[in-house]
Amino acid sequence: MTKKKYDFPVYGTQGGGLARSSGDQYVFVEVPNWGNFKVGDRVPEEWGIAAANEAARNEVLHEEFAEDEQFDRGMRDYIHCGHR
Repeated sequence: MTKKKYDFPVYGTQGGGLARSSGDQYVFVEVPNWGNFKVGDRVPEEWGIAAANEAARNEVLHEEFAEDEQFDRGMRDYIHCGHR
């Protein structure tokens, strides 16, 4: 893998290489050093991913915060309706 800096979120993949989000899928920006993958190919859906740069870590934190906020709103609404 190169030490290239990206100005968008990139993720390391379970099979190697780096990927970025493209809609509801991930595509390679750097391919693993095995197989016949090409830049732009879809990352297999069953592969896990992990944030590989600051932009990706911030994206993950933002998504987790949004999910927590949605949960909190739902609980407040639930309790407000008399459920405890």
